Amino acid sequence: RWWSTWKMLERLRELTPSIDALIASEQVNTPALSSCQKKVLAEVESLLSPIAKTQQRLEGDKYATISLVPYLVWKLRINLKKKIEDGSISPSTKHLAQKMYDDFVDHRYGDGDTVFHDSYVLGRLQRYVSLHKIVLATAFLDPRFKGLDPFVPEADRTKVTSYVLTLMQKVVSTECTDGEDQPNPESELCVMNEDS
Repeated sequence: RWWSTWKMLERLRELTPSIDALIASEQVNTPALSSCQKKVLAEVESLLSPIAKTQQRLEGDKYATISLVPYLVWKLRINLKKKIEDGSISPSTKHLAQKMYDDFVDHRYGDGDTVFHDSYVLGRLQRYVSLHKIVLATAFLDPRFKGLDPFVPEADRTKVTSYVLTLMQKVVSTECTDGEDQPNPESELCVMNEDS
């Protein structure tokens, strides 16, 4: 898990001065990390940080998190792409960023050009290779993301809107009948629908 790797690197960075002091005083018989190795570890920590923070944000149990997923997936894709294009990072970190990006795009969430799919797409290990359309619907209904811009392409925004409208019509249709396609006069939703 990226989360535990990130926490390990964060802790190593925090303890590096103490570890270096132990090595310098010969209380520990192990070679010290070189400055190049420390640089790479710091870069990898920085690469994993957005992923770990995203996981942490989605662990909330006192608030709904599913509507955050499309936005956070978009942000992670952008962060990985920026790391690949960053000319200041080491080749090994750039290689890791490329591998993570390729896995993210090819085996998890796609390249972001199309995010709405009428049917879900399963990939390796029976994992979704795309976001389920109900996840996009929850983002659409969340006031923070109602426009779905910029994390859902414009063509897909129309599809999400149509899908939500279809879901709403199904709810109204179900609510306004008693199960045998007879009007249900007890339903407030049905009465509201007739008034409009």
